[in-house]
Amino acid sequence: MEKTSYKIKIGLGRIDRNQAILYHYVMNTNGYPSDTTDAQWEIIGAAIPPKTGRGRPRTIDLRRVVDAIFYISRSGCQYRMLPRDFPPWNTVYYYFDKWKKDGTLEAIHDGLREQVREKERPKERTTASVDSQSTDSHGAHEAREFDGGKKLDGRKRHLVVDSLGLLLAVVVTAGNVSDGVGGIASLSEVNPEDYPDLATIFGDRAYEKAGFPAFVEQWKAGCKLNVIARKADDEGFVRLPIRWVVERTNAWLTKNRRLCRSYEHTVSSEVAYIRIAMIHLMVRRLSPSRAQSPFRFQRPVKKVA
Repeated sequence: MEKTSYKIKIGLGRIDRNQAILYHYVMNTNGYPSDTTDAQWEIIGAAIPPKTGRGRPRTIDLRRVVDAIFYISRSGCQYRMLPRDFPPWNTVYYYFDKWKKDGTLEAIHDGLREQVREKERPKERTTASVDSQSTDSHGAHEAREFDGGKKLDGRKRHLVVDSLGLLLAVVVTAGNVSDGVGGIASLSEVNPEDYPDLATIFGDRAYEKAGFPAFVEQWKAGCKLNVIARKADDEGFVRLPIRWVVERTNAWLTKNRRLCRSYEHTVSSEVAYIRIAMIHLMVRRLSPSRAQSPFRFQRPVKKVA
């Protein structure tokens, strides 16, 4: 019996059996749930700057690079454990590090944020909310301290969001930094001239300390801190008015397994993955992906007597 040949010509080269199986898999599947659709890639691809300067022309498929970064963010896998149908892991990390340092990720994030705002609530922002999220750190070398309140040895993420929960600013500090100090650092990243109608900053009682109320008034004339706190007899989780928006943003971030803990060695990489998580969320709000059928466990077959 003649053996089947797996040598397949692609272009001018030939691939072996394993590559042929991989090629067949890639060309006959719908990809991963985190992959971008054609419409989503048009939105993101238009914001990626073209290659400039001397050197070889770019041959890598940037869409697959972006898909690989989204895959890492959602699954939490290591770069070296990327599936083989993505570009090489060192190529993916090269573009992640490049876009993190040259401001490309921040520019894409800010552009998508304004597009989502224009689509869902085309009004000037009048309110914002601040909050922090403590995370345990594993292997982090930078800004890692013990948070006495949450009993965690790790970092703290300080967020400023608008009324839709979209990220205006993020600062990552060591876990022992108070909410008031972190709130000042995060609000300092926001230019008040970009939001002329912003008049109220919502927060909890932790932001009444460290001079944060005075900083808010100094940051923008006429802007004040509005504290929304739990009642004394409240137990467990309580959905607080208005402030639940920033709590929902924290939940959005931790759906990405890369962000369920502080895995990154540097603070800048953690901030970058926070922006990547929001980019992935916002591009799907602008152009929703195909709905997936919900997962259900297989029910045991009942034996007929």
